[in-house]
Amino acid sequence: EIQWRYRQFGNWVEMSLFKIWQLLGFVTIRSWTLILFHIINTVLLWFLVRRLTGSVLTSWICCLIFLNSGAAFATLLFPFRVLKELLIFLFLSAWLIGKCAPGEKNYGREVLFLLIMLAMILTDEMAFTFIPLLYLFLFLEKGNGFINKRTLLGLIPVIAIYIPLTIFFKKIMI
Repeated sequence: EIQWRYRQFGNWVEMSLFKIWQLLGFVTIRSWTLILFHIINTVLLWFLVRRLTGSVLTSWICCLIFLNSGAAFATLLFPFRVLKELLIFLFLSAWLIGKCAPGEKNYGREVLFLLIMLAMILTDEMAFTFIPLLYLFLFLEKGNGFINKRTLLGLIPVIAIYIPLTIFFKKIMI
């Protein structure tokens, strides 16, 4: 039986980056994409912790812990796929976008936030855990200012795209 996996966006990103490495002549079994994503995620984490705490020292400590974690070493030492690192990148990016300018009406930022949500859903199954956590974190910080009519209505297109895609791809796979 073929198991359905939500990884269309993640696979597309992975294959596109592989083609870029091919064009640059750096094709090896060891993917440099993992290392680049890990560095980018560390920088995003620094900005996020700085914005959350206001402390530069705390940001540096968090980044050092993130860089020296066992999961980080396992990801970098073994040639895994980049989906988990990509999902962390999307999660941290969405969190930073959600934290920017609380209460300010910026439709471009909201559309970008919702597009990242859709990309997360189509990257890995872990997104089904990350998205509610992200909404919970933003709600706890901003209170009712985050959960408004536009935010909830913005989820409708994401869900409206997600459900037909799921049905379509499941029919193709069976």
